[in-house]
Amino acid sequence: MKKKLLIGISLLTAASSFAGGFQLNTQSVRALGLGGSNTAWAIDASSVYFNPAAITRLQGYQFSLGVHYVTPSISLQTEANDNINQTTGNANPIYFYYTGKITQKLSVGFLVNNQFGSSSSFEDSWEGRYIVQNISLRTFMFQPTLAYQIHEKISIGAGFVLATGSFSFEKAVPLSSTENLYGKAHLAGKGTTYGGNFGIHFEAMKTDKMDLSIGLDYRTALKLKLDGGTAEFTDIPSSLTGTFPASTSFKGGLTLPSVASAGLKFGYKINDNLDLSVVYDFTTPLGLLMIHWRLTLKTLTHQTLKPLKTGKMFLHIDLE
Repeated sequence: MKKKLLIGISLLTAASSFAGGFQLNTQSVRALGLGGSNTAWAIDASSVYFNPAAITRLQGYQFSLGVHYVTPSISLQTEANDNINQTTGNANPIYFYYTGKITQKLSVGFLVNNQFGSSSSFEDSWEGRYIVQNISLRTFMFQPTLAYQIHEKISIGAGFVLATGSFSFEKAVPLSSTENLYGKAHLAGKGTTYGGNFGIHFEAMKTDKMDLSIGLDYRTALKLKLDGGTAEFTDIPSSLTGTFPASTSFKGGLTLPSVASAGLKFGYKINDNLDLSVVYDFTTPLGLLMIHWRLTLKTLTHQTLKPLKTGKMFLHIDLE
């Protein structure tokens, strides 16, 4: 019986925080084991997400599904306080991937996953309460995919992305009364949008001893409209309830940034029992996660969250 030992060594990781973790990189257990470096490596059905062109390299019918249990722990540092802890709830992002080879050159795929989503909460009285007290985002993506091998070394792939999302936001309003130090505004909305996932896979070299693959992937920005959302104001002084009604509607939206990835995979067969693979990926969102809304009481507010930029190299040794 053959036994397989997987050893992963992270050689280089560089990252900066992204909007308190609103971009979810937990898209596959196996991909996590490779540091998410799957743009050039057609390793399993998760390629329909990481690079749809690579699914032409997969044989037969494959599927992968899973759920992650995420327990975030986030603390902020300000000029006034060394540590401000967020009371962020646990998250359970899911994924489902399917690929099938229709002909020698044509392959299809489908996915369902959560690419963006998280929640953050602060104590109501924290110093940034007029900026945010609670914020939550949840998205689902559905992607039917086609891939075609235009040359024995080159494949292209494209997926139509249907995205649904819900968003809620709460902040303090600087209006005091005899009963309360400040009021509260709560906004909530949901919407649907669409985009695309496009990939190219180039099998530059493949021999009995070595293989070299290059992958490119681009996922478009998703502009989610939140028209028809509800805004509620509480603890407002009675003299201002005409300006800040208990409940009203708003129009708004959020833009989930586009993501570009480039990857390189090199494999070398040392002997019949030992293969060595080195994978490099660079992935970066090409923009900001932008949230905006307009209330019927003629106020305009923007919330801008910073993007994640990640470069990573991963050494993977597969021993049988």
